[in-house]
Amino acid sequence: MRATDTLIPNSLAVEDSDQYKTVKTLFDQFTKELRYLRNLSERTIFSYGDAFERWLKFVGAMPIERNLSQFILGMREAGLSITTCNIYIRSINSFLTWLKDNGHCPQTFKNGKPFKLAKLPEEKKQLRVFDDSDIHKILSFKPALMNEWRIYALVCTLIDTGIRINEALNLEIARVDFDNLMITVTKGKGKKERIVPMSLDLRKILHRYVANHRNSKFDSPFLFCTELEVI
Repeated sequence: MRATDTLIPNSLAVEDSDQYKTVKTLFDQFTKELRYLRNLSERTIFSYGDAFERWLKFVGAMPIERNLSQFILGMREAGLSITTCNIYIRSINSFLTWLKDNGHCPQTFKNGKPFKLAKLPEEKKQLRVFDDSDIHKILSFKPALMNEWRIYALVCTLIDTGIRINEALNLEIARVDFDNLMITVTKGKGKKERIVPMSLDLRKILHRYVANHRNSKFDSPFLFCTELEVI
């Protein structure tokens, strides 16, 4: 059974059944265009159908200004998380865009704002940071194998300089100034360069890593190269 093959909700009045049939017919046309004109995957189309099934359950009528909030309230009362609600909101908004493009619903609300569902604000997750004891454990690690030395030197570089992981992975040996304790990193699409200082301790770690433990089976310019040669 498809996501849209559901019964008319019991809460709907008899006079609303025509709207139910209308919105379902339009959604079927919408999914046909997604499948045959836009060539979207069946998985993506199913996700739209899953969201539309929620619309039928909580609203069951053509989208109008006063029932958009009913859709969100229904999801929240059903216990759906904000993240899940926002996933369904994005899918329904795609359907609303199609309806507007084809003249089946208003372009804007009465206040002039675009006719669409507003995403719910999501709580920002607090990133876990390392405390001093964590840092001490990392720096106290004693690497032995080549791969251990690479990871250890990489992590120490991140901690000591504060550069981003992608900047470290793309760091070339020629950009490390051991004499002046400076590292030049390249940032973003514009290839902008910036210079960051490094400590004496990091210089010792990097010097030992390069001299004794860095993989040199192939001629790579990158400081933290792996055993796999890029062809």
